[in-house]
Amino acid sequence: MSGSPNSPIGQPTMSADGFPGPPEQPTHSGTNGRQAHRRRGGALPLVISAVALLVSLASLVGTVRALDQANYARTLAHTAQSGQISASAPPPATRPGDTAGPDPSAPATTNPAPPIEPPSTAAPSLNPETRYNIKYEKEILDLQWPGGCASEAYVDLDEPRVIVRQSPGADLKLSRCGNAPTPYFKLQGDSQAALLSSAGATPQECAERIQKGPVLPESEIPARQGQIFCLLTGFAAAQQTGDTRKMVRAEITSVATNERISIEVTAWIIP
Repeated sequence: MSGSPNSPIGQPTMSADGFPGPPEQPTHSGTNGRQAHRRRGGALPLVISAVALLVSLASLVGTVRALDQANYARTLAHTAQSGQISASAPPPATRPGDTAGPDPSAPATTNPAPPIEPPSTAAPSLNPETRYNIKYEKEILDLQWPGGCASEAYVDLDEPRVIVRQSPGADLKLSRCGNAPTPYFKLQGDSQAALLSSAGATPQECAERIQKGPVLPESEIPARQGQIFCLLTGFAAAQQTGDTRKMVRAEITSVATNERISIEVTAWIIP
């Protein structure tokens, strides 16, 4: 006998020969359905969350790109505005005392070297501010009285010294040529001289006397005892020898009968 449909689940069923059969197994179709429904209901929120996350990421990426583009646009606008301001702005005003620098856009120029001027051949003038330094004082020079035009003596007052032959450094020449009763001195080179009446003249007084009453270059200074004169040594000779000019005060102290003449000289250096 087969089990009744209303037999409780798990109870043995009766077979056809009257013996009980294996108990009926419970039906799980209802349980499996509920579990499958629960699984489908639990996966849906995960899918929704994943989709929402992807949407958020996409929105964030879009926002970052938009910010980058905005920053780039602002940079371009600022660069263009700076260039316009630099091009249209006037140059800054130069204050008094400021010096303008070289223009880097100007072509390079080479300044020619100034021409080398030859040394001046004109003697500098003497004035009250000229300072004189003593070179020598009251030196005695003895000159041989020449016997004629062929016999002459020369004097270099830079040293001082007597020269028996003509020399470029000579300032005076002692001669007795022609019918001159006594020997005389003549200037040499570009030396200048003036006659004095006082033996104590200063170098400044000598300079003033030479400026106001000079002896002419071809004039003769008589070699008489007591004759006093000032002499300014030559500038050209001083340049040639690298020396300085001298202001000399000279006095003829002796004219002897044995054909000798003595001169006392004092000299100052002209810087």
